[in-house]
Amino acid sequence: MPNLVYTKAPSCPRCTENATQIVAQSPVAGAWTMALCPTCYYTWRSTEPDYAVKREAMSKDFYIDPTKIEKGRVMPEIPPLRT
Repeated sequence: MPNLVYTKAPSCPRCTENATQIVAQSPVAGAWTMALCPTCYYTWRSTEPDYAVKREAMSKDFYIDPTKIEKGRVMPEIPPLRT
């Protein structure tokens, strides 16, 4: 059973960054907490299954090397709407 509430944001399971933040809590006290990684923008709730919140349970294909994020593909601009 996952921990339902984080008192301190855990390290990011995707890129291992330690500067994660708690960004939301459930409106029902103690139901869940949501964390955000400011490096890779991964977000997760404390109630997610292990494969989404524990690095050792995650597929290695989902890992991100934080040093390579800058070299990632840039998203193209969205063109203006035609009128």
